[in-house]
Amino acid sequence: MFKAASRNWRKVYQILSGRQEYYTQLYSYGSKNNSMRLANYLKVLVVRHPLERLVSVYKEQVLFRHLGPRVKTYVNKQYKRNITLQKHISFSDFLQYIADNGPNNAHWALVEDFCKPCDVQYDVIVHHEDLTTDAPNVMRLLGAEHLIAQFPSSHREIESYRNETLIQKYYSGIDRDLLKKVWDIYKEEATFLGYKLDL
Repeated sequence: MFKAASRNWRKVYQILSGRQEYYTQLYSYGSKNNSMRLANYLKVLVVRHPLERLVSVYKEQVLFRHLGPRVKTYVNKQYKRNITLQKHISFSDFLQYIADNGPNNAHWALVEDFCKPCDVQYDVIVHHEDLTTDAPNVMRLLGAEHLIAQFPSSHREIESYRNETLIQKYYSGIDRDLLKKVWDIYKEEATFLGYKLDL
């Protein structure tokens, strides 16, 4: 999943596979090879609380990267706003975009749409907030602890994998009806993965 330490896991893949290029997605191998891989490879699903993922997407992809113009254009048109700069898109604007359009992007996709847990029997589910213990366990399961002594660090400095203060900061001023609409999109999968709305 994007926004669940995906860059870090790609680094692990590169080290283990000996490849420096971008990872190969499963569907590109063809159905016969897919079946072999699904039957014989360790299948790891990394998840993160959906509301935390949305904060991460907003901070990185909406404010400073390619997703901002789409959100800005939509909010300006649908809500008669006049946002001129990408950095002026509010978190509420972004949540409204998701409430209106659903999880239509890989960065805030539903786990079921992106990782197909109903089709793939994952061997391990890693929770982002437990990376410090779960990642080394995955390395042991892979027999790779000698290759990867420590899980790769994030592309940015973070003090903890679940920064509750930051999450509270972003959601504290959000209209409760809007938050409910967004939560309703992710509620079923969040419950399945052991997450709740605890704001």
